[in-house]
Amino acid sequence: INIYEYSMPTDQVKILEEVFESENGAVVLCDESLMIPAVNGIPAHIKKINITMGYPIQLTPAFRFYKSIMRLHINKTNSGFHRKDIIDLIENRYMIDLLRGKKQAVRGRLNNIKDIYIDSESLFSEIINVQEIGNLFNWYDDTGNLLPPTEIIDKLISIYQESGETYTNDKKDNDQLKESILIKMVTVFNRLITVFSEEKDIIRHNSVGNLDSLITGILTDMNIPFSGDPLQDFQIMGLLETRCLNFDRVVIMSVNEGIIPKGKNTNSFIPFEARETWRLPTYRDNDKLFSYYFYNLILSSKETYITYANSGDENYTERSRFIEQLEWESREDGIFKTYNFSPVFDITSAGNIKGINEIKKTEEMIDILKGGSFSYSGISSYIRNPIDYYMNYVLGIREENEIDEIGYKEIGTAAHDVLEELLKTQIGNIYDGSSIRLNELHIDELIDADFKKMNIMDSSKGKPFIMKRAIREMVKNFLEKDIERSKGKTTLLELENKMTASYELANDKLNLFGRFDRIEEVDDRVMIMDYKTGTVEKRELRIDMDEDFEQKPIIDIAEWKDKLNQDKKFQLLFYGYVACRQEGWENRKLNMGIYSLRNPSEVFYLTDMNGDPIVYTKGSVIDNAFESVMKGIITEMLDINIPFKHIERGEWG
Repeated sequence: INIYEYSMPTDQVKILEEVFESENGAVVLCDESLMIPAVNGIPAHIKKINITMGYPIQLTPAFRFYKSIMRLHINKTNSGFHRKDIIDLIENRYMIDLLRGKKQAVRGRLNNIKDIYIDSESLFSEIINVQEIGNLFNWYDDTGNLLPPTEIIDKLISIYQESGETYTNDKKDNDQLKESILIKMVTVFNRLITVFSEEKDIIRHNSVGNLDSLITGILTDMNIPFSGDPLQDFQIMGLLETRCLNFDRVVIMSVNEGIIPKGKNTNSFIPFEARETWRLPTYRDNDKLFSYYFYNLILSSKETYITYANSGDENYTERSRFIEQLEWESREDGIFKTYNFSPVFDITSAGNIKGINEIKKTEEMIDILKGGSFSYSGISSYIRNPIDYYMNYVLGIREENEIDEIGYKEIGTAAHDVLEELLKTQIGNIYDGSSIRLNELHIDELIDADFKKMNIMDSSKGKPFIMKRAIREMVKNFLEKDIERSKGKTTLLELENKMTASYELANDKLNLFGRFDRIEEVDDRVMIMDYKTGTVEKRELRIDMDEDFEQKPIIDIAEWKDKLNQDKKFQLLFYGYVACRQEGWENRKLNMGIYSLRNPSEVFYLTDMNGDPIVYTKGSVIDNAFESVMKGIITEMLDINIPFKHIERGEWG
């Protein structure tokens, strides 16, 4: 008897490759929802299997396809179908069959259409014959009214039959899974047509939502019976199906408390006391019944492999009491004392990117890093979580904004862009604000134009409307204070300026990159300023040279981060380091600071502990100190022996 512990329910199928390397046997699923993962986890040399169990139809891709279709029509407006519903539909495996290899072309056109609601004709025309997939969309008559339920269900039948025909000519042995699912769905739909034909008033209101509620209620309670050859060498079945059967080798999966036994779960309205009084079956009888089947299966098998998971949904929190009893009965005077009892704790993580805790560096990765540019945002991303840095800056995977979604990133980007557009007439001149257009209509137009670049197409309602109002007020209030503070005293040198600098490390010439929101000149001092839409406090920008920059050959990042625990300081110091290495700027005196759009009355400078603005020049004490920090960070980033590790840290800055 071998017992295996796994982290996630689907991880349990990994045992199949190990157990059935050369011999066949049986897999018993206490949790029937794992049937599809178990089928996919069977070793390649096992060509034919027999499935002796029912599978809930609501767990199948066919059911999800049905829900995607219904949701498409439930959310439909006069303007068309919602793009999110279309995306969900075309990603389904059944829709991929219908598109006949044209999925990427459809997805490419969808990305070029910026509307929220899309007409099916404009999306699919010239890519695929719209008539072939017309049953998905043409549910309305010439006046725009919904077709009768019988006609809609007939279209659903045609959709599933068309999807099934795309693979029948190249059918594999295990395609009976998909075939059985399709047959069950079509059978249910045909019965519904008969019901609707006889009872025309069964749905009182002609709406997709009511039809969906009825069909979903029927499908939810149905299982798919699989037919096959019971004499196959390899069997997949439920625990109840193992009665009177013996196996040489058996794997019992999902032996978790709440699954086997189910405990006090009951679907009866009759109270426990009443059932007990009238000698009706209770959960205790079910526990005894499943206990008998479980131990009979073990006692009749030569080799038993038991698996359970320790995390997942509510039924995957602890192993079953049956396993506890097995361990107890393996003692010297127990009933399993003659068995080779071997608990194996094979804890593994799910194989998705969120479960990756460490990635070893390769020479190719190091070359990618050396060939790119080290920016403030990249280095701060590395400090927060090296795995995120690897995803974004090594693999180049960046999150794209979904249509009509807005967050802090979009608000900050829009505010920066609008300020640049309003202030660009002041570049190179004494700042007086005379040509700045501060009327609300013009600012709203600039915000709308910027929103569209970020796929936020409609800012006339909802969250985008509220955020547009907030951005407009922030920008307008800031510029009014900015003109009053800077008028006649400031020369605006650059806006959104990009600067690069070279940095030598171990005979490698690396590139540093900085993007400066605003560079201005007051008297003989150059001011490098950054806009922030969030809150800023003066204490965040105070630097203690003794505490923040302890001189070491190599700076320990974790220790350094605890001391210099705000990324606002790091950002401004990085900007100063890059700026003073520009041609002609070597001897310029630099001040760095932040303009807070939430608190436009104040300017927040990088200061010493006395509150005096720090003057940054090339070769100064603070420049040399910050360079040592840079050396420590970049040395670690380029060290092939230090992997990218997942780090759980709080927000930095």
